[in-house]
Amino acid sequence: MIIDLLPAFGGDGREIPVCGEVDFSKKGEYGIKFPETVKVEGKVLNIGGQLEFSGDIKAKLLFMCDRCGEWFESELDFDFLEILKKEMDKISEGDENPDVIFYEGNRVDISDIIFNNIILNLPTKKLCSEDCKGLCTECGANLNEKECSCKKDVTDPRFDILDNFFK
Repeated sequence: MIIDLLPAFGGDGREIPVCGEVDFSKKGEYGIKFPETVKVEGKVLNIGGQLEFSGDIKAKLLFMCDRCGEWFESELDFDFLEILKKEMDKISEGDENPDVIFYEGNRVDISDIIFNNIILNLPTKKLCSEDCKGLCTECGANLNEKECSCKKDVTDPRFDILDNFFK
């Protein structure tokens, strides 16, 4: 999704509304899939010669559960704020700030900005449900679907001598 920034260059307070959808269906990194387009609504605002890109991102994602390995659908909805500066400002000011996104010309492709914000807002633990039972450590059966007949009280054989100590 490409935005023309020229209307915001006229002075402080100038703003460009941003509303659209970005297709990430071909991206499959980080154990996520995008079954639908990602919706973005926000604005680019000129504040003191630098541009602030802020707004809201709504995405429907498919995750692989960290416990059972099954795919499940979840929604992500969050606000974001990014600072945009011209590439020539980086050279003249020596600005190496990692929180600033540099661009060239009068247009910027915000797809990477949106994707990076999605990755930064992913949950650390992706679970299909809070009470997901996961997989059996012995046979690998999905314990959410069926109970297995594996021995559940497996102990460390190095401690077997202690089991008989109090008998």
